[in-house]
Amino acid sequence: MRVLIDMDGVLYQWTETYLRLYREWSGEELPPGFRYQWHFMDQLPNAKVRAAVESSHVLWTEGDACPGSIEGLRILCSNHDTYIATHPGPRPDIAVPGKVQWLTRNAPWFDLEHLICIKHKYLLRGDVLIEDRLRNLVSWKAVNPQGIALLMVRPWNVAESWFLSQSSGIGTVYDLVDAARTLPRLEPRERPAWGVA
Repeated sequence: MRVLIDMDGVLYQWTETYLRLYREWSGEELPPGFRYQWHFMDQLPNAKVRAAVESSHVLWTEGDACPGSIEGLRILCSNHDTYIATHPGPRPDIAVPGKVQWLTRNAPWFDLEHLICIKHKYLLRGDVLIEDRLRNLVSWKAVNPQGIALLMVRPWNVAESWFLSQSSGIGTVYDLVDAARTLPRLEPRERPAWGVA
């Protein structure tokens, strides 16, 4: 199967890295009532520090791997045609080289020719998309109706993951090892013959 894996929030602890850098550089704790959400940055009061974090290569290179992500990536790469499909961010000149550096250090065996930096993941064809943003899964699934869409459950999408558990079409997983174990049960009977990505 051709498996597409998001990077930020699935492999790499981007949100945790952002918040750690913000606290270190501002000396501020998170504001009262802070909630994980997609645009959590808007809740952080120090705009100057936010801008510094967002334009720093450290944001893309110095964070930890999500629990189970490196082991799960290795399993998926061993058993499937696996690609990392990641958003290049608002500063691709900083984010893309940072992502390459992080992958080279944390998964040196990963073939960097299988790293795809793309804003609109629905343009990619594959059998599986593993992603932490529901909107990306919904748009991808509309173009790949036979594909397997898996939402990686995270604090910023926990309400969405609950909703999905009550419906069908998009599954939920908790780490990449979980995803690797789940895929054999979900594998479609007939797979398309994919051309070059």
